[in-house]
Amino acid sequence: MQYAAYKRSQEYLEALPQQVFAPRHVQPELSLERTRRLLAQVGNPERTFEYVHVTGTSGKGTVSTMVYEMLRAADRRIGLFTSPHVTTTLERIALNGKLTSVSDFLWAFGKVKPYVDQCLTQERKYVPSHFEVLLAMAMLIFQRRGIRWVVLEVGCGGEFDPTNIIPAPKVAVITNIGLDHQHLLGRTKAKIAWTKAGIFKHGAQGFSAETNQRIRAVLSKRAKSARVPLTFIRTSAHALHQEANQRLAIAIGTALHLPVRAIIAGVRSTRLAARIERITRNTIIDGSHNFDKLTALARAVRMLDYKHVHVLFGIGQKKDVAKSIRPLTKIADRWTLTKANIAYPVPMEPRRIARSLRSILPSANIAIQPDAERALTRAQGMQGPDELLLITGSFYLAGQLRQHWVSERAILVHRTLFV
Repeated sequence: MQYAAYKRSQEYLEALPQQVFAPRHVQPELSLERTRRLLAQVGNPERTFEYVHVTGTSGKGTVSTMVYEMLRAADRRIGLFTSPHVTTTLERIALNGKLTSVSDFLWAFGKVKPYVDQCLTQERKYVPSHFEVLLAMAMLIFQRRGIRWVVLEVGCGGEFDPTNIIPAPKVAVITNIGLDHQHLLGRTKAKIAWTKAGIFKHGAQGFSAETNQRIRAVLSKRAKSARVPLTFIRTSAHALHQEANQRLAIAIGTALHLPVRAIIAGVRSTRLAARIERITRNTIIDGSHNFDKLTALARAVRMLDYKHVHVLFGIGQKKDVAKSIRPLTKIADRWTLTKANIAYPVPMEPRRIARSLRSILPSANIAIQPDAERALTRAQGMQGPDELLLITGSFYLAGQLRQHWVSERAILVHRTLFV
């Protein structure tokens, strides 16, 4: 394995602009233009696939993976592009049941790097972002390996997301609408819904698990303008997220005329890292980072048989921590506040998290340890036999600490997150 070369490529990619696209008032459509230019330079591989395009506030990674597994069980040559990664960059690109190989990753990197270098020195306006380059690399890898179907998860939003350069997908999916990335997508759920519904293109079938009637009306209006038939799956507003995700994925599999055996097998075989992942008997790792996701997490944990819950928590600087953390106050007995060891997105300082937490729960039992590794060691040292250690608040924190059990090298060698 070319580990040193892979790490160099990862460092190069992470030095590129990180924001998926700009807010509405500063040319968000530039992301689409940058992506189109980049893909044109490498032969427009994105034009060769059939797509399932997935957006939403919560559950899009789960639904994307379920549909990918269904198509795989139906013997389709299938690729999956998701974000963010948990531990290492190439996790974002999977095909036919495995993560992409280091050699294919480096091959694709070699294809895109000359153009990116040219932009860096001559056309700074068109320097593609980290996400845009990884999207182009995924398309190249899928084309090289003879992939016919691609399940494509948006990076953020829909209308101006780089993934929206694809032709009309077979299926366009909006899991649900919540308040997240408001600085990019809009301050209200209605505005966010309108932006996410930008993935609707004539020729696609639309599906959503959204339950709010007002938001459904927004989605329906945009679907109608794009001449996309839109189906809302039947689910209770109080249903567990996983139930809604499964029903949505099953509806998509049915619309794609997949065999019932493949649909069932896809649902059963779906497994995601850092999504309510029980990494040991008394430790769960979860990347939830907003109110909706953390509400679902708290409900799931409440159903488990633990007398005490110790929450090891860190979150991004731009998140609404006071709102996001509130669901966890109903299940946590004590807290260790920390931050991921990353430069972008900037993590929130633990003392700021503590202030928000104390404003909600003045009696909270809080420890602050800014170093995430030390925070984990401390929490494990204190853990009682009937106590759950819940690591959450950020995919980046989850990914960093998950390496305590599953190393990056093991993931790269075995091409799976579950070694």
